[in-house]
Amino acid sequence: MDGDFDGDRLTDLAIYKQADGNWYVKLSSASYLVYESLGFGGNDYVPVAGDFDGDGLADPAVYHAGNGGWDFELSSNFYLIYTLSDLGNTNSMAVSGDFDGDGKSDPAIYDTSSGVLSVKLSTMGYAAATLPLLP
Repeated sequence: MDGDFDGDRLTDLAIYKQADGNWYVKLSSASYLVYESLGFGGNDYVPVAGDFDGDGLADPAVYHAGNGGWDFELSSNFYLIYTLSDLGNTNSMAVSGDFDGDGKSDPAIYDTSSGVLSVKLSTMGYAAATLPLLP
């Protein structure tokens, strides 16, 4: 995983250990010597990073395909956990991106069996939008 977790406009290195649900982030502002440890997620979760709150800092997130749930630790809210449900299934690949151009990453899943990308757009109050990607 990568992203700018400390706001210095340089990519920081992040590793997510599925076994214990810990994120380890080496910050570029500390010459990559210091790391932050964020504990959330677990064995059945997939890590996703993005700027979900639009403050210019990468936010760690995890996706659970079993229940379609997402958990975000938002930097603008002291890394309190925000939860979003009903986006995905066991055939889904988690992705994020600013799909609506508002400066915030939007959680999305690509359904590998149907070829459909489903996105919860922040400008629409996280209502779901779908886009078929395969002909």
